[in-house]
Amino acid sequence: MEFLRRTVRLIAWSSLFLVPGTAAVWGPRAAVGVAGGMSWAVANAWALSGLVHASLGEARSPWWARAGLWILKVPLLYAVGAVLAVSPWSSPVGFLAGFSLWFVGLVASALREAAA
Repeated sequence: MEFLRRTVRLIAWSSLFLVPGTAAVWGPRAAVGVAGGMSWAVANAWALSGLVHASLGEARSPWWARAGLWILKVPLLYAVGAVLAVSPWSSPVGFLAGFSLWFVGLVASALREAAA
């Protein structure tokens, strides 16, 4: 779990530089897309790690807690992602770039972990 926390912190700190830079270079629609994609990826990872922890952890959560996380993740999170991807105030390319930055953060965290 510490690995995911470090990756989330890396994404949060990098967003402080990437979102304003994206707005300056490509405009506010792209910046909203990048911010939305990064936020969506972090929320998705949080919900997925919560589901794994609740289902496979030492103290399994009750079924209704797992169902609540599942409802949060699947219909709600994917509906928000769809709105961010196709809305007129957000750029689909920016959303894809922001979402892909999660994977860049994962690779950077893994390389840092391997080097230590």
